[in-house]
Amino acid sequence: MNKVHTQKSLFKTQNDEKLNYRSVFAYRVSMVKEKKIKFDGGEVSNQRKAAEVIRNTINTLGQNDREHFVVLMLNVKTQIIGINIVSVGSASSAQIRPVETFKPAIMMSAAGIVMGHNHPSGNTDPSEEDRVITQRFTAAAELLQIQVHDHVIVSSDSSNFYSFSENGDMRLIRENISRSMKNLNSMNA
Repeated sequence: MNKVHTQKSLFKTQNDEKLNYRSVFAYRVSMVKEKKIKFDGGEVSNQRKAAEVIRNTINTLGQNDREHFVVLMLNVKTQIIGINIVSVGSASSAQIRPVETFKPAIMMSAAGIVMGHNHPSGNTDPSEEDRVITQRFTAAAELLQIQVHDHVIVSSDSSNFYSFSENGDMRLIRENISRSMKNLNSMNA
């Protein structure tokens, strides 16, 4: 038989029984400046500049024989306020989740981000998984009120890159998300 719990039975008072106290750690979360990455300052005015910063970050802090997922955090003027290597993977993939991707952006109060990763093979064409991740993470960013400006795939050994924004993919992704949100809102109305 299922026992029905009332709020009173779930939250016992001191008069109900002797309280057993447990300890829980309190945490302070902070960002640590690791290293300066040089780039031609100012705002991320185009996809080529974003690709250059992502490539330079991977070549400076990472190992270009492995896939790295990088986030550029931007202020409202699209100036880079921070860079984070979210994940380092194998030669063909890097495991990523929205929580690790957006944590530094939230901590820095970023207005927007550019996501990027390298393909060690040199082929910058997006995989189906790259497309799915871009859609999922852009939808998550929408809820957090952080704008995803682009997802850039770079080659570590050349200037080649693929920009979801430049190729029209970001516009389509935003339209799909907007349609989904409208459908969701109409179901709840």
